[in-house]
Amino acid sequence: MRKFLTLLVLLVAFLPKISATSLTTETNAFNNRISTETIDLKAALNSFNNYLTNNSNKISNALDINLIKTIATNLKNNNYTAAFSALENAVNDDNLTNLNLSSKINNYLNLKSDLISFVNTNKAKLDVETGTDEGLECSLSLLDQIKQSFNEVKPIFSTTIEKLGKTFSTVIKNHIAEKKNINNSELNNIIDEYNELASLLANLVEKYYNSLDDYKSTFKVISGSEKLFESLIRKKFKTDLDNLLENAEATLKAPVNEFINKRWDILENDVTELIESDKTIPEKNENIYSKIDKVEAVNEKFINAINNIIGKLDINSIKDKLNKVLNRGKNEFAHAIEYLEAHLIIGEYDIELVDGHDAKVTIDRAKELIILDRLFGIQEFKNQIRLANNLGTLKFNLGTYTYVANKSTVSVEDNNETKKEYKIIVKGDVNNNGNVTISDAVEAAYYSLNDRDLDEYQVLAADMNNNNTVTISDVYLIALRALEGGN
Repeated sequence: MRKFLTLLVLLVAFLPKISATSLTTETNAFNNRISTETIDLKAALNSFNNYLTNNSNKISNALDINLIKTIATNLKNNNYTAAFSALENAVNDDNLTNLNLSSKINNYLNLKSDLISFVNTNKAKLDVETGTDEGLECSLSLLDQIKQSFNEVKPIFSTTIEKLGKTFSTVIKNHIAEKKNINNSELNNIIDEYNELASLLANLVEKYYNSLDDYKSTFKVISGSEKLFESLIRKKFKTDLDNLLENAEATLKAPVNEFINKRWDILENDVTELIESDKTIPEKNENIYSKIDKVEAVNEKFINAINNIIGKLDINSIKDKLNKVLNRGKNEFAHAIEYLEAHLIIGEYDIELVDGHDAKVTIDRAKELIILDRLFGIQEFKNQIRLANNLGTLKFNLGTYTYVANKSTVSVEDNNETKKEYKIIVKGDVNNNGNVTISDAVEAAYYSLNDRDLDEYQVLAADMNNNNTVTISDVYLIALRALEGGN
């Protein structure tokens, strides 16, 4: 028993030294690995940057949108070998292949998981506040090596990001230039394409930021604070992302403006040809409505695509730039819709009522007015509009009507959502009380003598002969209709 206790005391006495020696040995091994991988990665990155400088046109010519998506997908999955292999195959240059950049990046990044595992395993000893003296010495040694490695590789890696960003932006710029004459259907497909690519890149940035978070706790153990990590790594990489966006914005600004101007030229030419064509008014209006539908569909897809990216990134600088893009796009689409709506033609339609009477309906889409030449049942009007189909293929569901004193409107709905609210003007109903009586004739008479003010809608109602003025002739026609019972 005494021998056993003696042996136990000896083991306890030697354990700290064994552990400390092991900690120092592992730390030194890590430092050597970091140093070696840093040198290899620095050399490979420098060679790659030189290659980009001398062969950027060659790379730009070899890249296309699908290849960029392939590279982005592989980067997202940490498959650097496949990403660079795709690039090497496209460029087909031994000088690029022989750099072995992907293996150097893989080796350097693999240090992260080993380092985190090592720090977590030895956290009690490495902790600057509660760890051993040996652990503190190892922590400082590791921290110095990581800082040195990062500071050596960071500027070269930043240059790589900048040059690759410019190269990829050039490819997208060329892609935009090639697609200026596309139709709306193809434009939808391109937005889908860019949405997919942008989502991949957003996931890549998100994954990268999550990866940085992995280091946070490790740095806290090694340095006793997260502030060092924030100042040393995160802020510097945030600057890289900002610079990347600035480069992309500068590269794409001119072609995007040119693309938008070309799309406007196409739209204006299409509308001019339509208005000057021999099509009927309903056909012209229906064609314009069809164009509005397509613009709205592209607009919705564009908004969803940008919001999809914004929702994935918690980086204010990127969100700010994307919101500017979003607002620019919204304004352009709104302008296009306003332009189209302004070219809708006022249509005059004859309707045969159920009771045998004839009626004339003028629909002014620009002013959002429906002008009836006589009073008749609103239900009849609704049914006859649908049966006569005078608007071509009805875009709107004219399903909800209100016609009450001092407020006569038609809510024009699409998929149960109110798109427009048209005001109804009834010829002769000057005081807008839902009836044509002698009181309306009196109102019109006073107005014709400049003895009473009427608003623009009342003037329209009083102008019975549609000559854009109210005279005694209109007063007579209103009185005649009142004596006939208002119909």
